[in-house]
Amino acid sequence: MEDFFDLKDKRKFPRISTMNLLSVKVVEPNGTIGKEMPGYTLDFSKEGLRAVLSFSPSIGANLSLKMAIEDKVISFSGVVKWKKEINKGKYQVGIKVDNIKENEIKLLSEHLQKMSEFYSPE
Repeated sequence: MEDFFDLKDKRKFPRISTMNLLSVKVVEPNGTIGKEMPGYTLDFSKEGLRAVLSFSPSIGANLSLKMAIEDKVISFSGVVKWKKEINKGKYQVGIKVDNIKENEIKLLSEHLQKMSEFYSPE
C-alpha cells in the first residue's frame, strides 16, 4: 500500500478532506491541561490539519488532541498556527501536528489514503 504522505501534488503538502470527531484540550505553558472541548476535522496534510472548534484558542497554543478514525482513537499534539471565526462561537483553526506516535501515523495514513481515493474523480 502506498503511504499517503508519499503522494505527489502541486501543493507542498496535499490536503485530504476528512471529517472526524476531535476531542481537544489546551495545554498551558505550566503544564496545566484545560477541559476537554469538542471539534471536528475538515482536512489533513502532512504537517497538520484544519478543524472547526467550539472555542477560540490562542495562536501558538499547545493542544492535546484525540481523533476518532472509524472504531479507533488516535492521540497527538499540535500548535495553533491560525484561526478564523466562522460563526458566533465557532472557529476554523489551523493546527500543526508536532507529536504523533509511529503506529498512529500508520493508521492515519491508511485512513487518509482511503479518503483520497473516495474523493478523487475517476
